Amino acid sequence: MRRSSGGHPEWAWGPRIIGSFDGRQVVYDSARKQIVESLGGSDVFPNPEGDVSLSPDGRWFVNGHREGEYHYYTFLEMKTRRVVKSAGIFLSTWNRGPLRLDPAPAWNRTSDGIVVPGIAGDGTRQMFLLQLSQ
Repeated sequence: MRRSSGGHPEWAWGPRIIGSFDGRQVVYDSARKQIVESLGGSDVFPNPEGDVSLSPDGRWFVNGHREGEYHYYTFLEMKTRRVVKSAGIFLSTWNRGPLRLDPAPAWNRTSDGIVVPGIAGDGTRQMFLLQLSQ
């Protein structure tokens, strides 16, 4: 990946890395030194260089992107290519400085949900669970 390896690349399986290239979310094979698959462009992933994560079982891939004061997550089922988009998680203006909210997704052990930070309705900083229905 010469032009961009993606904001936060994620190891997939074997020598494969999920990152971004030319505005697309791609799979790069580090042994072959080439892109071997495209997961989608900006029509699927508004910011392919956003925070990304592959579920522990490898079934789901998630990418996050910010729009204004909200953060959204796009889930891609790797086998079927089904796309699920989340509702926005309110981050307000906590996107800079030592107290910023880092919206990187963290998977649960059962690979059916992620936890992310946000601002609750009462103005407090909380963790939110985004659960996938299987």
